[in-house]
Amino acid sequence: LPEKGYFELHGNVLRCDPTSVRYAGLPCSRPENLSAEEVVVQPMVLDDPATKADADFWLHPCDCLPRAWRQEPPVDPETFQMLPLEGNVDFVPPPLSIVNGEFVCPARNLIDGGLIFETETETVSIADCKTKCKDVPNCMFFWHGTQQEAIACRLYSACNSLVRESGLEGELMALTRDSACMISNPQACWATSLRQAYLTDEAKSGFLYFDLHAQCDMMLLMGGWGVNGCSHQTYRPVDSHEWQHKQTMPATFEH
Repeated sequence: LPEKGYFELHGNVLRCDPTSVRYAGLPCSRPENLSAEEVVVQPMVLDDPATKADADFWLHPCDCLPRAWRQEPPVDPETFQMLPLEGNVDFVPPPLSIVNGEFVCPARNLIDGGLIFETETETVSIADCKTKCKDVPNCMFFWHGTQQEAIACRLYSACNSLVRESGLEGELMALTRDSACMISNPQACWATSLRQAYLTDEAKSGFLYFDLHAQCDMMLLMGGWGVNGCSHQTYRPVDSHEWQHKQTMPATFEH
């Protein structure tokens, strides 16, 4: 299998001269999901000793975004704009895209009756697919796209791994039913912490859909076959860490 870089030698052994064997692979370009831009995390952790919580005036890109921090670094301005205009910054988030391409959840997680095709009398848009998932209590993921050139919707009760299926082209979405908080800077969080976590086999809890984001990112690192795009880690459980007390450092302190 030369295309995979695997060779087998057969026949009578006449001589073994390993110094004469030469094998050259194709040059590897930088994967599209690796940016040359360096993400700088504030090196000095600032704390208010008058409070019990830690790091009152320091925010990591992976921390959830408290409204008091506004759009100061490391907050992604687009993330700030996605917060609810009023009320708490913990909310039930809208459906989150996991992967766009040829990947779906395992067939064992498909809900009974959860494969819906568009017909001449019934259209199946991505909004229709989302509504159908919301109406089924145990639906946690839905996929919408084309299956063998037919528009289809799939509903899943779980999704612990991504499975490539030829003949598909669409988007896999996660439907979060519980309150969550939004990560301050999803792209910087992934670049500074989460990619290293899964590449070094470090268990990372407290992040929604971490395993699926890691699998999608790994597929891009390996060439991106069947993947049109991956989203970054965006949400965390509200009680995953202390974050609501954090605020930017005031210009002056009372004495």
